[in-house]
Amino acid sequence: MINLVDFYFNSASKNSVLMFIFIICAMPVLFLCVAEIAEKYLVVLMQDLASKFKMSPTLAAVTLIAFANGCSEVFTQANLGSKKDGLLLGIATNMGGTIFNIGLVLPNVVFASKSII
Repeated sequence: MINLVDFYFNSASKNSVLMFIFIICAMPVLFLCVAEIAEKYLVVLMQDLASKFKMSPTLAAVTLIAFANGCSEVFTQANLGSKKDGLLLGIATNMGGTIFNIGLVLPNVVFASKSII
């Protein structure tokens, strides 16, 4: 394991350029690791659930992955409700996710589309 904070402050001597290069080099490896884990476990789980509930694999994947993605936000909102300034922080987290999706995910989908949307 690599402690990035320790690496930044001690080994990299607070060198932002070196840290940026390290992160750029590490990202493809991390994405490949996530893809391998998803292929090994998530795909098999989606196929099992699709056959168990008699639904198409595509519908199962879209529905269950969307539910799993939103689950963390629901639990975060429930936890923030009892805290001071929790409402503002909850609104900020929801708006941040929405802005990210509109700003990065949607344009990538539109540009990757081979037909008119």
